[in-house]
Amino acid sequence: MRWKTASLLGLFLNLARCLAQSPEAGIIRSPFQNREVEQVFATKPVLSAVPAECLNIHLYNLAAVSSRTLEHATQDAARVLSTAGVETVCWHVLADAREAHTLHTSPPPTWRKNRQADSRDYLVAVIASGVPADYLPGALGYALPDAEIGVSAMIFCDRIERFQESGEIDLPTLLGHAMAHEIGHVLLGTTEHSPAGIMKARWSQADFQVAGLRFLNFTALQRAEVLRRRTAIVPHPPS
Repeated sequence: MRWKTASLLGLFLNLARCLAQSPEAGIIRSPFQNREVEQVFATKPVLSAVPAECLNIHLYNLAAVSSRTLEHATQDAARVLSTAGVETVCWHVLADAREAHTLHTSPPPTWRKNRQADSRDYLVAVIASGVPADYLPGALGYALPDAEIGVSAMIFCDRIERFQESGEIDLPTLLGHAMAHEIGHVLLGTTEHSPAGIMKARWSQADFQVAGLRFLNFTALQRAEVLRRRTAIVPHPPS
């Protein structure tokens, strides 16, 4: 792996291409940086204090979403994730840190294909702002299911705020569902989408209405795959 440095403009223009590069792509720095971070709670995660079956998520609120909105959004995200068999989500809302700005783009080793790629006992989710309009147009975020360090999922808060201005869905609900969608990619180990449900690629007005009613969830097949992956034992690499 190697580190790449570039101007912010260069990163904006080339990030999508970097995500599809060869195994030598390595690690790059996220261009979405905002050091003025609202610390909602917990300056340091205490993973030993939570149940072993809990899905631990380091959540970086780089968009300075209000604590009230973030509380409701994480509750909504946890509810949606429960339909994927994740019974407990432990959110560690943290101040800014290096891992919130690190994108690991190398694919996993071949011996670990179809296995849980991340050896950490937590995921990293970032709520970002200031994303250019022409970067992944129409997307509310993205996921890096194979990342071994740094960001696992990123949500574009400014786009979510613009969507909710239509009045079809409130900000906490849409933010929570977007978080569940991107985290779902990581739990499923793929960036592919489904024709229906929370993992649909593009949400219609009807989907927003379903989400508002708390019925936009994971499918039974997705639940089974998440449970299989979470219980799979990662083999040791060949010597």
